[in-house]
Amino acid sequence: MSLLTTDSPHEINQPIARIHLANILHNFRIAQSLAPQSKTMAVIKADGYGHGVLAIANTLEEADNLAVARVYEAVELRQAGCTKPIVVLEGFLGLQEYKLCRQHKLVPVVHCTEQLELLVEHEVNSPQVDQQSDQTLRPIPVWIKLDSGMHRLGFDEQQLARSIVKLNQLNIIGVMSHMANADAQSHPLNQIQLNLFNSMLSNFAENTQQALANSAATMQMQASHLQWIRPGIMLYGSSGSVNGSAVSALENEQQLLPGMTLSAPVISTRQIQAGEQIGYGSIWRAEIDCRIAVVGLGYGDGYPREMPQGTPVLVNGQRRGLVGRISMDLLYVLLEPDDQVELGTHIQFWGNDLPIDEIAAHAGTIAYTLMTGLTGRVKRIYQN
Repeated sequence: MSLLTTDSPHEINQPIARIHLANILHNFRIAQSLAPQSKTMAVIKADGYGHGVLAIANTLEEADNLAVARVYEAVELRQAGCTKPIVVLEGFLGLQEYKLCRQHKLVPVVHCTEQLELLVEHEVNSPQVDQQSDQTLRPIPVWIKLDSGMHRLGFDEQQLARSIVKLNQLNIIGVMSHMANADAQSHPLNQIQLNLFNSMLSNFAENTQQALANSAATMQMQASHLQWIRPGIMLYGSSGSVNGSAVSALENEQQLLPGMTLSAPVISTRQIQAGEQIGYGSIWRAEIDCRIAVVGLGYGDGYPREMPQGTPVLVNGQRRGLVGRISMDLLYVLLEPDDQVELGTHIQFWGNDLPIDEIAAHAGTIAYTLMTGLTGRVKRIYQN
């Protein structure tokens, strides 16, 4: 089987995600500028939020630490040559992943008693020994996760009281928690979490490092910055919230730039007569004679089937709207009479001049789901 290859994107029936690495570095530096006294742990989990984890890791060389969710994500980075400190936010699941953390010099987050007991058994009661030198290895460094009110992962107050003696036998380099409502600046739980987190810190050494601020907290909750900030979604140009409240709190010179521009080619244009219906379910009927573009993008590429009619797209820089139902491989865009659209013309679905937060709001979701939902059928092209 042979494949047609070409340098022209107009001849490739494939959606393209252009990844703007300079914009991602710009956004990272905004995060740093908002918390100049804090170190920065750049979150690049889920394949760099769909942008390509290795390219993002190489771009964010200025980060003090990188962070992923799972051990296998960190191992893949190590195997690709990444030497920066990597924090594993979910920690290890069982003995084999603990050994991988040791082997690849990863820093796991300890959030439950099962992880704690495994560490006590293998780090405290039976210290690890280098088989070649017969020297006792240094204890593995760990972060401790506290549950300050989100009730997802972490030791709550009662668990912490029962576990603190064993926890303090570990090589703790930091204590972290996670904000549940940082994108809603006035939410009452924010202050409750801050107070509880500070109260729980009294169980640890006075110089223990602290990390609490995610992207939204980095942008609008200065009291949460502490020694470390942990930006994620903002690195890729989004506030992470439906209403964009965190981004709107930024000064003009600190505006985030899109990390990705998604586009896909027109593969057909069709004249539709007044009264005719298009697509599955025939949910859209033409009120007048019109022209539509059939575009090679669908839910098989990660563009949600739930996108409603009227969701904006950019045709030659001009806003147009979706019509009909999204198919697995195709969707429809209603054109204006004077639109100059040829086969292969790329239509933009989010990116420059079309914020991904706005598009996510049309689907009743957040930008995370759009970024991370793109499938392998979407070609990533990296631009500096």
